[in-house]
Amino acid sequence: MCSIVSISADETLPLRKKVLWPDLELADLALPEDATALHLGLFLGDTLIGVGSFFPDGKRYRLRKLAVDQASQGKGYGARLVKEGMKRLGAQGINELYCDVRVTATSFYQRLGFEVFGEEFDKNGVMYRKATRQLVP
Repeated sequence: MCSIVSISADETLPLRKKVLWPDLELADLALPEDATALHLGLFLGDTLIGVGSFFPDGKRYRLRKLAVDQASQGKGYGARLVKEGMKRLGAQGINELYCDVRVTATSFYQRLGFEVFGEEFDKNGVMYRKATRQLVP
């Protein structure tokens, strides 16, 4: 059984490290803004297999650090996390969700209704593009 619940920032760190930045130390994956973010965890039974963090930025939010355990990728879990975050933020009257998307994940975000735009740019050796999605008309 799959469930998505709010979790603490600290609970996101091991999966962030494992999936996104295995070469970094766990402490290096914490963000100063973590205290203000909505952190969602996707559990299969008792096992945390996906995390996503949504950070306030005025009247919009920024999605960062979306990670699904590699053994569970390609099964729709990441999309479920993003959709749940969009649902919760939209219910609060948030109009826009934006993020920097890894170029390798561009089609994933486009399938979720994000507009991917701009030139590719490098962050720590990984290529990204900007993306945005309206939540409330």
